[in-house]
Amino acid sequence: MKEQLSYNLGRESSFSYSCNRCMKCCYSKRIMLTPYEIIRLARNLRITTREFISQFTEAGGTILRFRSEDGGCSLLSKNGCAVHADRPAACRIYPLGGFFQLDGQETFALLTPHPESLGVYGTPATVKPGDTVASFLESQGIEPYHRANRKYVRLLTILLPLITAYISNQEESADTADLNCSQEEIMKWFDVDAVVETYSSKHDIPVPADLDEQVDLHVRALEEWFSQAAQRDDT
Repeated sequence: MKEQLSYNLGRESSFSYSCNRCMKCCYSKRIMLTPYEIIRLARNLRITTREFISQFTEAGGTILRFRSEDGGCSLLSKNGCAVHADRPAACRIYPLGGFFQLDGQETFALLTPHPESLGVYGTPATVKPGDTVASFLESQGIEPYHRANRKYVRLLTILLPLITAYISNQEESADTADLNCSQEEIMKWFDVDAVVETYSSKHDIPVPADLDEQVDLHVRALEEWFSQAAQRDDT
């Protein structure tokens, strides 16, 4: 049964948490990935985004793969997270869950801890002035993820219904019928390297080396694709 969460925390809410690397939170989860997270994880492992999608994700790159034999994350080693410096945003903000709206509003919920977790939660007696959700997020390096995702905001109103329909194994929904795109096309969007390389070749521009510039080009390529797809559907 899916956990019902109360998203009643804001950035100003009192909060503190200390991880003790018990790795209990690295099992039996469902973590959705963004294109930015995929490219960071691929760079960490020194492979292409296509290779990362093939080896470490499900549903064409939208969901991080967990091992069937023990329920552990496919990126978890015996010593802990193998990609800790570039771990997904959901892992960074744990034990918080975040709800982010397209208009920029955000709220947070406290997730139910694993019964054997060694993580230490702040209490009214131990939380210090300045210990807030905002300070915790800053300590976890979440801002680059938020900054990258804001670049995709113009696309998310189209992307999210398409991805949701794909994950739900629906061929199309009322929100996506007008775009006339296949599941295969949708999943190609997450192969950032391929999208950027194709776009750069088409427009005769060099592939940028900087990750943020690659994200910018990926967004631009998707915007162009959506514009052309909409024009085809209008004819």
